[in-house]
Amino acid sequence: MTITENLTIIAYFKQNQYTLTIHIEGSGTVTAYPNQTTYTYGIIVQLEAIPHEGWTFSHWTGDLSGSLNPVNITIDGNKTVTAHFSQNQYTLTVIIVGNGTVAKNPDYAVYAHGETVTLTAMADPGWKFNSWSGDIESTENPVNVTMDSSKTIIATFIQEYYTLTVDIDGSGTVAIDPLQPTYTYGTRINLTANPSLGWSFSYWSGDISSYDNPLIFTITGNTTITAHFTQNQYTLIIIIDGQGQVIKNPNQTTYVYGDSVELTAIADIGWQFSHWSGDLEGTRTAKNHNNRWEQEHHSPLHPRTVHTNHNHCRQRHSYYPSRQTLLRVWRNSPTKRNSRPRMVLQPLGGRPVWKRKPNKNIYERQ
Repeated sequence: MTITENLTIIAYFKQNQYTLTIHIEGSGTVTAYPNQTTYTYGIIVQLEAIPHEGWTFSHWTGDLSGSLNPVNITIDGNKTVTAHFSQNQYTLTVIIVGNGTVAKNPDYAVYAHGETVTLTAMADPGWKFNSWSGDIESTENPVNVTMDSSKTIIATFIQEYYTLTVDIDGSGTVAIDPLQPTYTYGTRINLTANPSLGWSFSYWSGDISSYDNPLIFTITGNTTITAHFTQNQYTLIIIIDGQGQVIKNPNQTTYVYGDSVELTAIADIGWQFSHWSGDLEGTRTAKNHNNRWEQEHHSPLHPRTVHTNHNHCRQRHSYYPSRQTLLRVWRNSPTKRNSRPRMVLQPLGGRPVWKRKPNKNIYERQ
């Protein structure tokens, strides 16, 4: 410019306009105050990061650094700032009361906000799941948990109690050790079958089948067992020494304990009944009235009165079998008095011995 005269010149200046660009990493928002499209040099702008639910502000990057929130930035040029948000991480702690386990699906060390976890309770044998408590109250199994914070949940298991039912088939008793109204899983049981007189234990049936006695087993649930007893079968063998016959009433191949059997000895012509021996022993008494011989015996179970007709050589005796039985019958021969039996067998359990009461026509078993 060439000066040729007085000049007045006006110079115009305008402020620079700067931009503030904000980026978001994660889930949240950033507010700026003042909030403008452009800023002039030296303006101070306050920035505040606001995380969405389940997120937390982490830090600034770009033309800002650090984690201060809110924070001020001075505009001295175009600025770019990034606000970083991180998703919240929660722990899920499961405590077990009783005996059992809990499966988590998915099974992570930490869970992000809003993640759903399925809990499944599995009881040990002899136990059952009862309930959830703590940060969730429920009896459902499985149960879903939404992770919106760190949680502690208690799974409670309780013991099962089982019954033991023992039935009897036949005649006898069963001793139970231990004898309780109910039992827990794994309890060892000892069953001993005790047959009644004249009976024998046969076998167990029901939830356990066995011939063992005593029977030892472990409780794993409600249990029903039947003890089977069978009546003993006894034979009554009669051997004739001399000539005659013996009639059994009733006449059976075998008898059960307590059966009453009437034996009638009938001598052949020229013979007379002498006495019984074996499991039934005794002789006639010397007392004779009205031409009848009378003698009293004690059989192995109960005393019975036996009448003998001398003229007809007949004698009756009621006998209760209590074991394998052998009777020997002696008959006096006119030509061979006091003849001995042709066969001598020792009965099971020993032979009874009979002794006459003093001055009485009564014989007692010793």
